[in-house]
Amino acid sequence: MSFPGRVATAGRTPLFAKEKERGPATNRIRAVDEFCQMKHPDLILAGASVRSLAESAVRDGLRPLCVDMFGDEDLRKLVFQQFGTLAGLKTVQRFSEVPDVLADIQDDVPLIAVGGIENDFEVMAALRRQRPVLSPAETMIRELRDPEILFPVLAAGDCRMPRYVCGQTHPPQLAGAPPSPNERWLMKSTQTAGGQGVQNFDFATWKQEPLPERHYLQEFIDGVPMSATFCRLDSNVRLLGCALQLSGCAALNAPPFWFCGNAGPVRVSLQLQQQFQKIGQCLGNRWPIRGLFGVDVIVQGGEVFVIEVNPRLTASHELHELAKRDSPGHVSLHLAAYDELSHSPRLPDGDHAAATTPLARLIMYAECDIQISTKQLTAMQKLGRHPPENPARVWLADLPGTQAMIPQGTPFCSVYLNLDANLTDDTLQELLADTFSERMTGGITRQNREIQGIFGVIK
Repeated sequence: MSFPGRVATAGRTPLFAKEKERGPATNRIRAVDEFCQMKHPDLILAGASVRSLAESAVRDGLRPLCVDMFGDEDLRKLVFQQFGTLAGLKTVQRFSEVPDVLADIQDDVPLIAVGGIENDFEVMAALRRQRPVLSPAETMIRELRDPEILFPVLAAGDCRMPRYVCGQTHPPQLAGAPPSPNERWLMKSTQTAGGQGVQNFDFATWKQEPLPERHYLQEFIDGVPMSATFCRLDSNVRLLGCALQLSGCAALNAPPFWFCGNAGPVRVSLQLQQQFQKIGQCLGNRWPIRGLFGVDVIVQGGEVFVIEVNPRLTASHELHELAKRDSPGHVSLHLAAYDELSHSPRLPDGDHAAATTPLARLIMYAECDIQISTKQLTAMQKLGRHPPENPARVWLADLPGTQAMIPQGTPFCSVYLNLDANLTDDTLQELLADTFSERMTGGITRQNREIQGIFGVIK
């Protein structure tokens, strides 16, 4: 199974293009030699994109072996610094390749599944036969992703969610009042992540046929999309933070509904904090979920509506970690939750009203097929990550390699904005002029204005 819409490696230059020209035998000898010289990894991070989680692990003194679909320049640099070789980075084009590329890695090295791979149960089963996998069991993931199981549990815990339709019956059963003509509904899959597979659904033209397997309908609620990150180290579920959720933003060239970034930490009111905490504890009371997990919600009129649960480390982890630099990173917290012999590390404080240094991470999608030139990559590298003690107003990450081909509509790179830096349109355009087209730079400035506006409404 591939990760729909994010297989940018299909259009990017292979990591070892020159070596591949030498033939499979030479390449195999070289790979074995590099593997034998490689330092022992502390853990494996496997998913569509693992760069940010790898940085989190390294900050806490861990050495992660990385498996992802992009193999971007900054991840390659990080891996080489940790291992002295690129053998610590495995790139794949589909999740089904992951067990094979890890077959030679010591079977005592634990794996953390991130970025959508947890939904591929066949791959996850193969990985569990190989090594310890620090992720929920298949049964738990199926239940958390199944609206017929998840939403009744939340409703019994006095949590709110949109109306939904699911099941293979004819006609499918509607949970709640019948839809009216002016309402908007979505059809979603329980097998995908990052907004892929979501589409508008028109009740007026529906012939009441059964829904496709592992699909359901969900009422669209107009409000502020947010995500909440939770951690469970013992019997209690702790809310670590909240962030804005960006999806389908035309300004970033993102396809409809696809994940394209986040912003935070968000300073939420006590009323919202209590609702978030109730959701997390309700999930923890029903399922023995461990470590980090996320919940996507819509906030409307002071009420929190649960959209879905992500039983894995969340994409917003960077925002929370960078806001509280003295606290352990989310990879470390997740490892501790699965290590019954370890002492639980100190969790970040729960004062969400006092969260500092809000950041925005914008995932730019290619507006057309783009081939990265040496000049453009040099300009992008100048805006690379600054040291934590000297944070920049703007920086870039997930940088593609020189001569890489980025197909239209696939992720190009990530743009980080310091939301406390009072970035004006003129400043952003000046900083990004050598890196992006005028149209893409304009999209970033518009998105920055929109995020700043939303921050003022959700308190």
